[in-house]
Amino acid sequence: MPPRIDNAIRAAILADVAAGTLSCRAIARAHGVSPSTVSKLAADAGPVDAFERTQTQKATAAATVDQAARRAALGDAWLTLAEEAVAHTRAELEEANAAKAAVIAAVATDKHLALDRHGVDPNGLAAVDAWLAAMTGEETT
Repeated sequence: MPPRIDNAIRAAILADVAAGTLSCRAIARAHGVSPSTVSKLAADAGPVDAFERTQTQKATAAATVDQAARRAALGDAWLTLAEEAVAHTRAELEEANAAKAAVIAAVATDKHLALDRHGVDPNGLAAVDAWLAAMTGEETT
């Protein structure tokens, strides 16, 4: 059995937990104890949700939605570039320029398709739909 933690260290740990400015791991490092010791002391101190992660989960979900929106905008930009390249290909250009435009159109189309595949979960839902299902507790299968 590990030795009992000194009362002064215990008090310092609980003061850091109560301050709410450091993570569990940071408090553990600062006091030379394990993160599980910090968590146990916090839990034993009373009904305190010292390391509750609801805000982190919400921020992560919001970031996922934001990234999906950015991917959609990027996909739109790639499609626009592909359309412009196709228009140049059709125009009466020198043969070398038409070939370059065709390559640009193909690459831009591939990039758009890659972004499109990234925004779909294994159940075929768009990322935002999967997020909404997760937030509301609905099953996606």
